[in-house]
Amino acid sequence: MSKRTIVIVMTLVVFICNGCGLVSDDRKPVDDISKKIKEEMGNDLFFWFDEVLDDGARCYSFRVMKVDAGLIEDFYDACNEALNGEKEKTVFCVDYFLPGGGASLFYLQNYNDDGDTYDNVSYLCIRDQTKWNEEVCDPSLYSQIKGIKELHVDKGIQEKADDMGIDWYSYWPDLEKVVVEER
Repeated sequence: MSKRTIVIVMTLVVFICNGCGLVSDDRKPVDDISKKIKEEMGNDLFFWFDEVLDDGARCYSFRVMKVDAGLIEDFYDACNEALNGEKEKTVFCVDYFLPGGGASLFYLQNYNDDGDTYDNVSYLCIRDQTKWNEEVCDPSLYSQIKGIKELHVDKGIQEKADDMGIDWYSYWPDLEKVVVEER
């Protein structure tokens, strides 16, 4: 083999082992909110991007390599601390890293379906990604966070919660609304 061929093969191996560059693609936070969350969470999550949604909300997207109840609780706390009572509509999305892309796990926001803002993050939407990773779709992973008033769950997550005997109201006594979504 020529040196050029060896270099090309080694470059491809490194590229593939790094998930096409996604593993280490921790982008620079764009403002105070994303900086505070990144500082609080450290290497447990990567800042991915931000955008303004159709309803005018600012959405911050992050990626994680592992998921556990402690990480979700820490992320929830970091979001509330970063918002610090801010009334601007804000969404915090978390994707689970998969080679070649990501799978949306959950998102949090500080406003409800009617557009009314909460004093903190009080809206949670849990996505069903069991076809990619059964463990990251365990409904009990969300048991440590406090203060959820509006919950949206994919049908598959609700079915898992039912099978496990999970009552969302036992997690969040102030829960005002539960919506099971078909996707």
